[in-house]
Amino acid sequence: MSDFIAQAIRLGLPEHVAKELASKKVNPAGGANAAVNRVSAQAGASPPPKTTEITKPQQGAFDFVGGLASPLQRHVVEQQHGPVKKLTAAAKKKAVLSLQDPELGFMETTLLSIGLPYESVDHLTDASRLVWTRRVGKRSLTITGDPDFGLPSGKIPRLLSAWICTEAKLTKKREIDLGSSYNDFLKRIGMKHVTGGKNGSLTAVREQALRLFTSNIRHKEVDGHRVGFENLDIASNGVLLWNPTKPSDPDSIWNSGLKLSENFFESCMEHSAPINLNVIRALKSPMAIDMYLWISYRSNIVKVGKHLVEWPTLFEQFGQGRDAENDRAMYKFRERFRLHLKDVLGFMPDPDRYHDSKQGLIITA
Repeated sequence: MSDFIAQAIRLGLPEHVAKELASKKVNPAGGANAAVNRVSAQAGASPPPKTTEITKPQQGAFDFVGGLASPLQRHVVEQQHGPVKKLTAAAKKKAVLSLQDPELGFMETTLLSIGLPYESVDHLTDASRLVWTRRVGKRSLTITGDPDFGLPSGKIPRLLSAWICTEAKLTKKREIDLGSSYNDFLKRIGMKHVTGGKNGSLTAVREQALRLFTSNIRHKEVDGHRVGFENLDIASNGVLLWNPTKPSDPDSIWNSGLKLSENFFESCMEHSAPINLNVIRALKSPMAIDMYLWISYRSNIVKVGKHLVEWPTLFEQFGQGRDAENDRAMYKFRERFRLHLKDVLGFMPDPDRYHDSKQGLIITA
């Protein structure tokens, strides 16, 4: 069974539908779920059920008295549907289904396995505010930001990268339509409840999109005298006409759009892994998002028995360059990792496969 098929099954798709999706050329008109539904119908199967369980609340997602069963689930619903206390019982039930419905997406594997910056470096005054490098083993990712915009960081560029890769994978086109207005684009990426103002999500998404789309990204691997490298810039060109103060206004007679770089497009087509876009939207922490992507991808390596990923390896993967030899830094990292692991496993269909121990993370086949 291929890694693609195995991961698609873990997202809640029947095995024969996952195989059909992997083998067919899908060109959907209505997004990832529509694509899955069409392939399901062609394969003679029902679409993935709305009740596919990706969360494991103790008393159901809502108890209808105290609200959501966990603070994370409450946060997700409020992002998508507004304040919980204002929702009717029917709206709450609809929100539960939206939490439980996996939306198939794709993530380019270099960004999945190495990742983008967690935090902004705008406070730095030297050249390092525009150049960021992350090393994992023999591989590294170096991002050079545009002087006018800076480096991308945090959750939003991860969501944008996944959505763009999904669009490229499913439409098989380098040209990505970003919608007729800013609100149109926000709906496409799944942000239905947004906030205005200087620190609101309307400003943040536009800012991080500009940073991501205008950055130069280089992937490199050094093994002794052997050096391999490739440029993975997201876009070769683009036009963004969004106005955060008037998000509903049409952009103009043209839509905002991007043309993906040839390298990034080809990598999305040939080297992307299936993910659940709803989980990317749900998790608040960029470290938690990276953990979800990496654990989902790494799990397919474990075919039999148990696999231990030791703490120093996890530190290198998710520590973002902090000193692994520093005992206090390692202690704080373990605390952060365990905290985020609880959130990540709350959205995994098979949370019992993963256990943290004194030695590290244990993944069971």
